[in-house]
Amino acid sequence: MKDLNAYIDYRKAEKIIELTCLEYGIKIGWIKANTRRKEIVLPRQVAMFIISERTHLKQVAIGLLLGGLDHATVSQAVKTIGNNYETYEYIRNAVDSIEGKLI
Repeated sequence: MKDLNAYIDYRKAEKIIELTCLEYGIKIGWIKANTRRKEIVLPRQVAMFIISERTHLKQVAIGLLLGGLDHATVSQAVKTIGNNYETYEYIRNAVDSIEGKLI
């Protein structure tokens, strides 16, 4: 049963990455690439935030899904988006839109 739950969380994380890329109009390969371009960083942070909120995946696993990022990078991204969710409407709208498409 544990393996099944891990598989479900992994598939959900992949779906979140896909929906995030669609929301921001970027390719999946870009969100997993080793780049600090701001048009990629924000979608990647949003994806990390939603994955961490909607799955039981550990930060190390989330980092691996998104191109081998360190768990500290994931932790910082989750904190940043969480802190800015209420402040910035464009972040809130993106998160809510992506989460609304999850079934």
